Amino acid sequence: MGCTYSVYRKKKSSIPEVVILAPSTRIPVQCDLQRPLKGLVPKDLADKLSSLRNQIVLVAEDTDGTAIAELKRALNEYLSLLIGLTKKELGIEGLIEFKWKNLEDSRQDSSIANVWFEILSIVHLMAMLTLAEADSLMIPKDNSGSGFRVVCSDSKREAVDLLLKSSGYLEFCFRNILTRIPAETKKVLPQDLQDGVLEAIAIQALGQVISCQMSLQWGASRIFFAIDSVEWCQYSL
Repeated sequence: MGCTYSVYRKKKSSIPEVVILAPSTRIPVQCDLQRPLKGLVPKDLADKLSSLRNQIVLVAEDTDGTAIAELKRALNEYLSLLIGLTKKELGIEGLIEFKWKNLEDSRQDSSIANVWFEILSIVHLMAMLTLAEADSLMIPKDNSGSGFRVVCSDSKREAVDLLLKSSGYLEFCFRNILTRIPAETKKVLPQDLQDGVLEAIAIQALGQVISCQMSLQWGASRIFFAIDSVEWCQYSL
């Protein structure tokens, strides 16, 4: 899992400027949905699910996950249909190998035949994209041309909403989705999806919320909640 410090960097640096800590993003890999679903669900539903997942794969691959708005729209639509596949009477469980990889090193890190694993991965990706949105808002900018880079109050307020949403996604992952995954399957989940890691990121996001709120209240531009970033990174490794 990639992890970096919350720092300000000069614009000339080739290293992306990061304010909010986040693990590396995981994205789906192409897999066949239509053949396993044939005869179990209506053909138009199988086609729609396959089309949406392929869209997510292509957009995530082509943009390195930066087309956040487009990805989130597709993820929301896909998730709303995917939940219907969890019905036991459909007999789908174990028929589809859902494949995912780490965007940072492009290596496939998991292939698991469990619909709840796919749901967990989708919600986790939504959380990571939301963290990325918050991060982009918290990077200081020189909008006035004065040479001073600041984060405006409106950006901080938007970031607070996004951080809370991301924390909510992550809490839903470890409280409501992981509990539905069999113990044997949990053992082979990638590290980013382990409950301790998910909870750590959720807590860190809430810490950033407090940091933003303190900054808004006191007018300080560089107040950060006292979280030991090194310890957090070590805990999530």
